[in-house]
Amino acid sequence: MVILTDSAILVTIYIMAGCGLFIVTGLCGQISITQATYLGVGALFSSYFGRSSIVGGQSMPFSTTLLLSAICTSIVGVFFAFLTRKMRSDKAISASIASAVLIMYIFEKLEFISGGARGVQSAKSLILFGIDFSELKIASHTFDPKISLLILCALFALLIVIITFNISRSKLALSFRYMRQRDLAAATCGVNPTKTILQANFIAS
Repeated sequence: MVILTDSAILVTIYIMAGCGLFIVTGLCGQISITQATYLGVGALFSSYFGRSSIVGGQSMPFSTTLLLSAICTSIVGVFFAFLTRKMRSDKAISASIASAVLIMYIFEKLEFISGGARGVQSAKSLILFGIDFSELKIASHTFDPKISLLILCALFALLIVIITFNISRSKLALSFRYMRQRDLAAATCGVNPTKTILQANFIAS
């Protein structure tokens, strides 16, 4: 049962990563092999902010942790996208692999943040909108912590799928599709290639 629960949690996480890959590669046509690495970046920031204390010695609220982690991860994604925005084909693949290797190297060396090969503990608080997902209770039933985490991940996966679906039907997605066909042609249609690439990577990261 534990193996099944852990596998289900990983599935929900990969669904969220897949939505990001759908935006940056499926819609915008940009090569991205670093998507899984951005998962690690997000997990790193989430753990770091979750272990941080605010005024009064209290742990940072889970909602604030999520927001800061998402923003910081998106900034990292935009940074690497900006460096590789002019690259195409084999050069883009090589740059994407190099970015992933560089981020993993930073993970290993910055042990005071990432814990190195040992890793770090998760966030202290899993309270979101007044609901404690570390020990989720519905009526008189208390769920196992693993099941509670699975429910939380499933809710986030569902939310991100809905957001991704809405983005794919928006005007922004039209700019992404122009870029996927041809960046020079997109520029003649009034689409800023650099801005569009950065927007796609910001959302996807």
